[in-house]
Amino acid sequence: MVQVPVGESVKLIDSSNPNRDFEFQLSGNGISLGRSKLTAGDENAKQLFAGDRGEIKLESGESLYGFGVDSKANGKTADINIEKAGFIINFQPRSTLATVETTAEDREAPARSDDFVFESGSNVTLPANGTITEEFEAPDRADSLGLLLQSTGDAELNVLFQPTANGQTIAQRGPTQDPTYSTTGGAANQVFKSVLIVAPHIEVDIVDNSGASNQVDYAIYAR
Repeated sequence: MVQVPVGESVKLIDSSNPNRDFEFQLSGNGISLGRSKLTAGDENAKQLFAGDRGEIKLESGESLYGFGVDSKANGKTADINIEKAGFIINFQPRSTLATVETTAEDREAPARSDDFVFESGSNVTLPANGTITEEFEAPDRADSLGLLLQSTGDAELNVLFQPTANGQTIAQRGPTQDPTYSTTGGAANQVFKSVLIVAPHIEVDIVDNSGASNQVDYAIYAR
């Protein structure tokens, strides 16, 4: 690493250096570049700023000087790391762009997925004291579960969260936790809820509380 004080010219690369291609990274403060001490301090010289990094290519026999410029007005010394250019890697696009790692199965998932699960029923007969159950795995990175239930009589929704299919229930939302998960029936008394997804496997139970045959419409959307 070469340090370039503010207002001073420092040789960065000597003309005798056999390498002509270099990689650089600058921190601390800015510098201007030139082939001599004089040209490096010229007001029209090429300037680099703290945080800049890239490649420098020189002709055979050329030297390179850096002049300390106080671009941030902080008085700091410019620190420039210059190394011989290394090997080149040309990357091909990934099969999935903008991904994040997942630890569950040591794989990748989209940072923002369009995957969703949608289950619904229209004018479904719910037997007296009976239950309609929908089970599914939440999509990768899904965080929200939308629920809607409309019935002709008393009914309720129960949402069970499990780590795997047929696994032990580790969390639950229903009338026990929130009375608005139940309805006395009719369009004006729909159950319309949104709940955070807290486990991969989800079971939604629609339960009749009317003691008679009940007609229900429902929609379940996980994303």
